Amino acid sequence: MTVVKGPDLRIGSPERELARQALQEHLDAERIDAGEFEQRLLDCQAARTRTALEQVFADLPDPHPQLTKPAEDEDDEAAGVVSGMVALMLGVPVSIVMGFVYGAWWSLAVTVGITVLLVFIGQTWGRRQR
Repeated sequence: MTVVKGPDLRIGSPERELARQALQEHLDAERIDAGEFEQRLLDCQAARTRTALEQVFADLPDPHPQLTKPAEDEDDEAAGVVSGMVALMLGVPVSIVMGFVYGAWWSLAVTVGITVLLVFIGQTWGRRQR
């Protein structure tokens, strides 16, 4: 199954209601008249994707409907945490063994530092993808 990303995701009634509220604010601010409000409202009701809904507001300043981000963005954030946990689970036992066998207790600090770095990179990279 193909996952659709970005503005071409399908919308539903909650998104159309947000669009109606934004259009009402434009009507109240006299940026559009009653006839244009009705036409744009019909366009919002006919919209099936984010792109189609955003086209209704293309020539208007804010406010625009505040659409939520796709849920798949959470997967990017979790990847950094998972990679950090794997590094910690593998690195700490190795560091403890090295500490006892070779007296190299500094390796424990290196393992924890690498884990923190991996989580930070994963979190930062996930935010940039959004």
